Amino acid sequence: MLGAAPAGAAGGQIGGIPGGRGDAPVPVDRVNHPPVLVTRVLPSYPSAARARNVEGRVVLRAVVDRDGRVEESITVMESVSPLDGAAIDALRRWRFEPGRDHDGHPVRVLIDVPVRFQLR
Repeated sequence: MLGAAPAGAAGGQIGGIPGGRGDAPVPVDRVNHPPVLVTRVLPSYPSAARARNVEGRVVLRAVVDRDGRVEESITVMESVSPLDGAAIDALRRWRFEPGRDHDGHPVRVLIDVPVRFQLR
């Protein structure tokens, strides 16, 4: 079991596989090479929000998968209720170069994305 952490050692995990990389997403500030945005899709301003002059910032938490796509589950961390859906729809179409670990392997990365809505 070369390379495995002994039972009770820091970094060890019950039932873990020696040398395994795991599947949990890595917070963006802990990954060696964070995802790089390749394609950014701007949200469509919801007409009801526009008619009511609603502006603001929605912050979304999502996982960028090993292929650079945003996974289905997206959490709203800061909400402007009439704008949340548009922000989520746009983020689902963003594409990234995937994040990579210290060995250059693609990893799932947890990111927070602010989306600003401003009328002009």
